[in-house]
Amino acid sequence: MPRPWAILAGSVNLWDASNGDALINFKGHNRNYGLAATIARGERINFDFAYNYNDYKQNALICFNDSDLSLTVVANAGKCLADLDNNPLLTAGSYTSRTHYGMGSVMFKLTSRVRTQVGYSITSVGGETPQFNSLQPAGSLQYNYHQPLANVAIDIGHNLTAKAGWNYYQYGEKSFVGPTTPRYFHANNATFSLQWTF
Repeated sequence: MPRPWAILAGSVNLWDASNGDALINFKGHNRNYGLAATIARGERINFDFAYNYNDYKQNALICFNDSDLSLTVVANAGKCLADLDNNPLLTAGSYTSRTHYGMGSVMFKLTSRVRTQVGYSITSVGGETPQFNSLQPAGSLQYNYHQPLANVAIDIGHNLTAKAGWNYYQYGEKSFVGPTTPRYFHANNATFSLQWTF
């Protein structure tokens, strides 16, 4: 049964495409599913939740022809006219990306003058693409991104509200890192402010 203190939402977005041309033979899809909920049964405590999943995939014939010269040992090298078995420049390329996003937060009033919020979100990506260099990392195709937060607001009277907030950001790739150091970044941000309402 519907409740005035609960809001639920959902979304679905489906996309498919193809191109049967002999030089391309493209097939792909992008599928997105989302859920969200807000629960605010009273003034003391509120909940927010969200989840989203995105699945992208494409397959196509690809050719890495960056020169007008042909190799004498391979008759079709340097050409991208057809998907010929004896042409090393031609291959079937497959690109995939699967993204999970989740978020949750709680806002509660400790007293009539103090409001606090804590929350957390994560984006987790897993994907693949053709690798033509053994030292090439997957990079942004495979990573986790964490974002916890916390803030507090205190009504100090005379239309003034003191606020303090903290955010943390952490990006880390999950794949082989190659010849470089791992791509791992993080940061702490703190914000202090005074709000005047008139």
